[in-house]
Amino acid sequence: MNSHVLIPKCILKNFQDDNHSLHCFDVVNNIYCLKRADNLYTEFNHYSKEVEKFLSDKIESPIGRHV
Repeated sequence: MNSHVLIPKCILKNFQDDNHSLHCFDVVNNIYCLKRADNLYTEFNHYSKEVEKFLSDKIESPIGRHV
């Protein structure tokens, strides 16, 4: 499962352009790129399935309904 580690997708989606892209700049590598909210700041199996479900049900979904 791909987990959003830093910022939930429901927040990132607010910063997408008309093509559903996020304009990003990697300050460490000095690189500009386009990303999608689905995969920006994600890591495979970062959280257990139980923790991911808890975060989704109790935090991300309520935030998404109010954004």
